[in-house]
Amino acid sequence: MKHYNAPWSRTLLLVTVIFTTLLLGITLSEWRGIASLQIGTLEFWLSILPLSIVVAAALFMVRGYSITNDEIRIHRLLWDTKLSRQGLQSAALEPDAFRGTLRTFGNGGLFGFTGWYESSRLGSFRAFATDGTRTIVLRYAEKAIVITPDQPDQFIRELSTDKKTGA
Repeated sequence: MKHYNAPWSRTLLLVTVIFTTLLLGITLSEWRGIASLQIGTLEFWLSILPLSIVVAAALFMVRGYSITNDEIRIHRLLWDTKLSRQGLQSAALEPDAFRGTLRTFGNGGLFGFTGWYESSRLGSFRAFATDGTRTIVLRYAEKAIVITPDQPDQFIRELSTDKKTGA
């Protein structure tokens, strides 16, 4: 099983640094008056909301990808998301896959570009991405998935060497 890294684009790095700093700054400024915060009150929950956003986004970050005989694994911080290779119709490098997309649910730049997106070219698709210039579109009969391994050409070659994929 070969592992592929999920490199961060400059945009992802910049957005992550700016928003993490901003959200942690908000949390710290709220906690200056921590003595007056009563645990369980609305004010308390609102004070930890920015920190919760950073932690939740970090948990869903994409750390890398690997290919097994049966599946494509997307490595997250604490778990793997598994995509079956059964029914995979094609895998193609499409560097502009995110152009003209609308995020319908998910994360648009804090530790990754993950979730569900919509575009006129791909229709509705799911993304597990960190760098918009390395986008591979995995097409199944009913869905499309966008991933961004560090060596997209080699990733596609490895997928296509196994006859089980149909790619």
